[in-house]
Amino acid sequence: MKKFIILTLAGSLALWSCDKNVPENNPSDNTEANKVQVDFFASAPATKAVFGVKDGSSYPVKWSSNDVAPAVALFQSGVTDFDQATDFVVSADGTTANFKAAVPDAQSSYTFISVSPYSALRSVNGNDQKVNVEIPSGQTSGSGTPDEKAIVLYAKTGPYNSVPYSVDLSFDHVTAYLNIAFTNLNLGSGETVQSVDINSDLKIAGRTFFFPEDGHIENNAMTSTITVNTDDPSSVWAGIAPVDLSGQTVTFIVKTNSHTFTKAVTFGTGRALTSGKVAKFTVDMNGIAGQEPEEFVLVTDENQLSVNDEIIIVGANYESALSTTQNANNRAPAAVTKDGNKILSPSNAVQRITLVDGIVPGEYALKVSDNKYLYYASGGNYLRTKGSIDATSSWDINIRTADTPSTHSELNTANVAYIQEKTHARFIRYNYSDDNNLFSTYAESSGTKFVSIYRKVKDDVTPSFNVTNTSLDLSDVSVPATGQTVKVYVFGNVAWTASVTTGATLNQNSGTGSAILEVTIPANDSDVKTYTVTVSTTASVATQSYSLKINQAASGTVEPEVVYSIIPNRTANNNYGSNGSYNGNCDMTIDGIMWNVTGVTDSDAYDGWRLGGKSLTGVDRAIYSKTAIPNNVTKIVVEHTGKNITVNSFTLTVHTSASDAASGDNAIATLTGSVSTTAATEFVKQDNTEWKGCFYRLVYNVTETSGSNKYVQMKSLNIWGYPTE
Repeated sequence: MKKFIILTLAGSLALWSCDKNVPENNPSDNTEANKVQVDFFASAPATKAVFGVKDGSSYPVKWSSNDVAPAVALFQSGVTDFDQATDFVVSADGTTANFKAAVPDAQSSYTFISVSPYSALRSVNGNDQKVNVEIPSGQTSGSGTPDEKAIVLYAKTGPYNSVPYSVDLSFDHVTAYLNIAFTNLNLGSGETVQSVDINSDLKIAGRTFFFPEDGHIENNAMTSTITVNTDDPSSVWAGIAPVDLSGQTVTFIVKTNSHTFTKAVTFGTGRALTSGKVAKFTVDMNGIAGQEPEEFVLVTDENQLSVNDEIIIVGANYESALSTTQNANNRAPAAVTKDGNKILSPSNAVQRITLVDGIVPGEYALKVSDNKYLYYASGGNYLRTKGSIDATSSWDINIRTADTPSTHSELNTANVAYIQEKTHARFIRYNYSDDNNLFSTYAESSGTKFVSIYRKVKDDVTPSFNVTNTSLDLSDVSVPATGQTVKVYVFGNVAWTASVTTGATLNQNSGTGSAILEVTIPANDSDVKTYTVTVSTTASVATQSYSLKINQAASGTVEPEVVYSIIPNRTANNNYGSNGSYNGNCDMTIDGIMWNVTGVTDSDAYDGWRLGGKSLTGVDRAIYSKTAIPNNVTKIVVEHTGKNITVNSFTLTVHTSASDAASGDNAIATLTGSVSTTAATEFVKQDNTEWKGCFYRLVYNVTETSGSNKYVQMKSLNIWGYPTE
């Protein structure tokens, strides 16, 4: 049963200035099925929405008819959920408000926690007695009031032994407040203010853990910048995390439609910002000259992008950009202000991304700092940073009008950036909802929001030119006597020409920018031959000409063959596993190679390994080598003889160390296949990888919601390659 609760709120707010510290129950008989109606009453000191007209040295805080109802949760051990209040009604004078909330009744005691507005509450942790609240980094200054969503309040009751019919709520403030007057701002004719950035070395906004018991906060995913949209520099209002600015330097950037005005202010002692208090001060901009703004322009065609470009990623229909705040598995948003197809001087909280060459021409790595790149991390919708460029940190970028999937809420949005990690078919998107507000990676069919790319306007383009083989270096390439087509990667943004030794042919002899050249080597009926591909440019770059040698074997050279094989059964090498369990794992050595297998049963009758189990939802059953396969491997072929479990995915990852194969981290190649009992699954080596002396990890992700054991049965695993030298 759930109790249906009515809350009534009232009160006012006392505030102070930086310059001086001055004090600025009727049970209802209405019932519904499984619900009991209860009245809540909120008293002083504070309620929520907008500041009223200043009365002496304090501002009344009134509910607004535009306000979103608060969130209400039970604050009990293990609580992770909360509900939004409904039927929100504000009195005519804004001093009281009523709303309802449903809470479960199967509790031994009742402590209520309420946060206003609902959008500010992100999670509740009953074990640690804390809430995760968000002070928005993007705000809009009102007339004599901060943004409603930046006035974050909380109320916490004492425990009740049973469901109460009458509860008194007293709201207090999480946020402190700024009221800033910019004077002597030298604006030109027709120049208007659009926004103000507040930059600090301290964390002043974003998601924070708040402890209602004593009112202290702890950094969760906070930012050092607040962007306030305003056209009135004489009275800029903002909600801010309580911080001590004593001795701190804060940089204020006033942005207009044509300039930016920047001033750094160092605060003296006694400048602590306190919850529920207003800090009022003036910033004199006398003598501050306006600077030309940084200009980022909406990208409408992927051909407008080039290596060394600086970009930002922005929600296509939102004024939120991917920020510098890296959470565990995603990026927090930062506020931007769109001016038509431009964004002028985004704040320091916005992540500036430099495009560098990806693992193949035409793809980009997204560089966020020295040797750090955004990448898709396997295991969920994860967007993290790593120090290398591989398949997971190489992105294909296309710009088009959103047209898929058919159920997407933002169809027909123009200039959408499809930023795709192709190996796993993951896209960078903006996850905006009541419960989330972040940038991460998602499948194309997800309900998340599209993004757009804005490119920084610059006077010149830095020339870039590089040529490699598919192993991303210039080492010689070997081909068999039967002939082969060899790919040569051209990276850069300049014009170039290409040639090859007589006897071989090129698919392209000139071009501009990145390209994949295909060199056709004919069959060899004689001794070893060597061909040379040369790609050159006249641009002013460090190296203007690259040469790649292709060595062709003499006729009769050995072709790839099966170099290692597993035929799983109980009698051959005892390779069924020692635990005989669907959920255990064990090591086994087969022909000198040690493997670890998770979830293999041990019946004599099984024609292969059976991997699966019961009561599973998206569980991995992994097989990985703990000994390197020494051969130069070209492909891995897996056969299956039976399957009655749901296989969500079947993945091969290739690693250079046993520890990475065990964890699945730092894969040099990731391939996906399907499981069929009628056709073998082939994982073919990618052109840009070298699989000699590597470790291999096969993962079945399976689901079986019933209580009966079901399985996928692996019949054989054959590794193809060349004999070791």
